[in-house]
Amino acid sequence: MKFKSIVLLFIITPFFLFSQETEREASFPGGKQAMFDFLSENIEYPEEAMEMGDHGKVFLEFVVDKDGSITKVAILKSVSEAIDREAIRVIKSMPKWIPGMHEGELVRVRCKIPINFEFENTDPIIEFPDIEARLKGGNRRLNKNIEHPVKIVKDDHNADIIISLVVNKDGSTSNVKIEKGSLDDIEAKLFNNIKNLDKWRIAINDRKKVRSRYRLYLKLK
Repeated sequence: MKFKSIVLLFIITPFFLFSQETEREASFPGGKQAMFDFLSENIEYPEEAMEMGDHGKVFLEFVVDKDGSITKVAILKSVSEAIDREAIRVIKSMPKWIPGMHEGELVRVRCKIPINFEFENTDPIIEFPDIEARLKGGNRRLNKNIEHPVKIVKDDHNADIIISLVVNKDGSTSNVKIEKGSLDDIEAKLFNNIKNLDKWRIAINDRKKVRSRYRLYLKLK
């Protein structure tokens, strides 16, 4: 599975009050491109996040101290626990920066940065395989996991909620999302239970195991 992480934007704001700009901004040694290269080379997409299909843009904040060290790393906008943890780790691992300067003196500078976590899977997702993926244990196991206040129905005609997911070639799931309905209609616990389902029988197409999309149709009781 190929991973790509793209830093989309970099914003530097003064740490001290009332100053609109610094004479010299804090900077990564070698400049912004060097920082982008460092992040791309050092970020490791969490396996847990891949399995759950978690992706998106995480916003972080940190302070470049007067000696160039990185401190006070914090999440401003979260994606998931695993992705947040990796983003914090790689920011903390950066080498010392060139510190900011204001009125001839070194100053602490607060920096904000979003990092976009995306991964690419070169295997296509088959919508209608010859043999569909199915959960080991079938509907009985599904019903045990989803419990109330919903029941499984056969198709979208009677469904209040449709949840789709991708069953990968190793039997894991990813890209879980709600296609119809909303989390207001079902408990968060129910959605998490579906996301955490494992032990899937893999879809077959042209006599080969393939990634496939599976839809779960639910009706509110």
